[in-house]
Amino acid sequence: MNNILVNIFSFSFVVALIATTRQIPVNLYLSGLTIFSFVTFFFGFCATKLKYTNLLFFSIYIIIISFSGLVGILSENNVENILRFYIILMVVGGAVIIRPLSLRCLRVAKWFLIIQALVVISISLYMTFFGSAISGDIRHFFTSKNLGDIYSYDGIYYRVQILGNAILPLAFFISYINFRVYKGPISYFVLFSLSIFFCGNLTYIIGCAIFVFTIECLRSNINNLVYKSCSTGLVFFVLIIIFRHELSEIIDIKFSVDNSSMGIRFLQIEHLLSTFKDSYYSVLWGGGLGNFVDGRIADRVYSSAIYYELQWLYVLNQLGPILFLMLVLIHFIMFLSVVHNKYVVSAYILYIFSSITNPYLFDSSHFVVILILIGYDNYLKVTYVKQ
Repeated sequence: MNNILVNIFSFSFVVALIATTRQIPVNLYLSGLTIFSFVTFFFGFCATKLKYTNLLFFSIYIIIISFSGLVGILSENNVENILRFYIILMVVGGAVIIRPLSLRCLRVAKWFLIIQALVVISISLYMTFFGSAISGDIRHFFTSKNLGDIYSYDGIYYRVQILGNAILPLAFFISYINFRVYKGPISYFVLFSLSIFFCGNLTYIIGCAIFVFTIECLRSNINNLVYKSCSTGLVFFVLIIIFRHELSEIIDIKFSVDNSSMGIRFLQIEHLLSTFKDSYYSVLWGGGLGNFVDGRIADRVYSSAIYYELQWLYVLNQLGPILFLMLVLIHFIMFLSVVHNKYVVSAYILYIFSSITNPYLFDSSHFVVILILIGYDNYLKVTYVKQ
């Protein structure tokens, strides 16, 4: 019976991975992704022999989100959205304690990540050398199909920000760990480095740079650590001096309040935090799961929105700061009880950093990333203990 559950768990993970990266010609909606994530979690949970401490912490976790769901019901929030966010929070929290993915699933995940990276690189290079004349049509195709966006500020460097990119930073992290720590091939590291560059997401690039520095620090003794820190600081200082004009232009583009991506995020921060001014109770338990934050900020109207660039902040709005911090603390306690490899822990922390200004926390991508990291950590334990 357990083998059947494990097989269903593995199959549903692959389906969830396909849905997350949209590598099939079907545009699944949020509810579809939520269902696939729940099915994966359910069969993984049933096939897992849980430790008492993890079961205790997960029970507390469930009580907290159940309480927030009750607040949402009493506040007459949309029932469908209450259920959606309840499931999302449950699977993201519970993903850290269910059985690790098999090596076969990890290999399947690796090939999906490779495909995603090759698609991003190919589109960007094609647009640079052959597609500038039809860039408007290509961009319209992706945006109209809700597949993402492709754009350029100079007609040379095209940023390919499409669905499935959310897990590319994870691919970069794992490839760098394999290359630098476990002497794996450099080819995967080069491939995923290029894909991060052609994504054009500034937070991804900064997160990956910090990750490289973190791994090198973890591998170094004190003397080497001081040397590498000073060398890295000097290199960054020289690069900033050399590219100061380009950096100034990027900052102007990114942080223009009205139209830039960061400008939109600042408006959303103001919008999502505004509800805490209305009631002291909202600090304790927020607006409840499924809470809509209707209103108008600048020239943007938010009505019944459940999708924000800062999705984690929307979850904080629903739970309230206190319950949100409790969930995050419990989540990391459970994660650290399972994952002991310092490089894998660093990968998860930097994934959160690279996603914090993007809508990739507390969604199906977050769930898939945790499963891959837990499986990868288990693979390292088995492989290098045997050796």
